[in-house]
Amino acid sequence: MDPALKRQFFDTLMRLKHVNPLTLPAGVPELSFTEFITLTGLHKSQIDGGKRISVADIHNQLHISKPAVSQMLGALQRRGLILREIDHQDRRKISITLTPEGDAALRRMLTTHDEKLGLIIERFGEENLRSLSDLLGRLADVFEEYKRENHEKEIGAK
Repeated sequence: MDPALKRQFFDTLMRLKHVNPLTLPAGVPELSFTEFITLTGLHKSQIDGGKRISVADIHNQLHISKPAVSQMLGALQRRGLILREIDHQDRRKISITLTPEGDAALRRMLTTHDEKLGLIIERFGEENLRSLSDLLGRLADVFEEYKRENHEKEIGAK
């Protein structure tokens, strides 16, 4: 395999990781990608009949550890974007909801992201984006398959 291609691929992944053209407007708190996805999920669940989301739901959706979920939720709560409380239906669970401030911040963020993504897609081209999305989906499949195989090997070696 071409070492230059490996390096180019790695460098591109790092550039994409650090480039964020979706800067936020004033008054919208900076959020990590996982925080943004979490707030979006909370918003959707509240629209879909008020279903409350638990720590386990977030852990399963984002594929991050439960301690990492707890840390993230603590940060969101300290910033006034979410409320954590004991689930009234199952007292062993903690349910998470968006605060009005969190909902307003998320709405501003979604509007801004939608506008900026539209401009980026316009520059890149819809057909290019379709092709890239297909290729990135296939790449994500390869990453997941590789991760699963290595996990199975590690378990087998123990």
